Amino acid sequence: MFKKAIKHKNTAAKISALLCLICGAALFILAGNGYAAYPAAAQTISIVLIVASIYVASAYLLREYTYSIEPNTHIVEDDDLSRQYDLIITEAKGRKQIKVCHIEMSEITGVRVIDPDNRKQISSERKNKKRYTYDTRFAASRQLEILFTLDGEDYSIILSYDEEFLQAISKFGI
Repeated sequence: MFKKAIKHKNTAAKISALLCLICGAALFILAGNGYAAYPAAAQTISIVLIVASIYVASAYLLREYTYSIEPNTHIVEDDDLSRQYDLIITEAKGRKQIKVCHIEMSEITGVRVIDPDNRKQISSERKNKKRYTYDTRFAASRQLEILFTLDGEDYSIILSYDEEFLQAISKFGI
């Protein structure tokens, strides 16, 4: 029914990863050549910067998520559309694709947009929920939160979206 990979330029992540890598390498070289007052501390800081660069690259630049709403495997004869479809999130790293999330649309209890105005309120409400983030934008200003209950526990999924995805998910009366 609906399948979309939402791609972002991620300029902030590219710049942050590159700056951390350059600063870490430069600090490591300077400390190794005796230009630092405390070479052990400078080399430790440089290693932390290089690790941060690798983390930003792997978390925000080398991943892509595909969101899809598909008919579920067990056929339900019901007029309620939410019982007939599933939300599936697939993570791609290079050529490798893994299904990281699969929920029935009937288990979703709410959908809300997170923006700078309501971010603090939503983060305080989220304390007793398990949260999973499937968003590759670095320091995103707007995100979508999908709330659902599974086996009596409350969960929250944070993901990026566009208006087409928001319209597709709102067709299920959520």
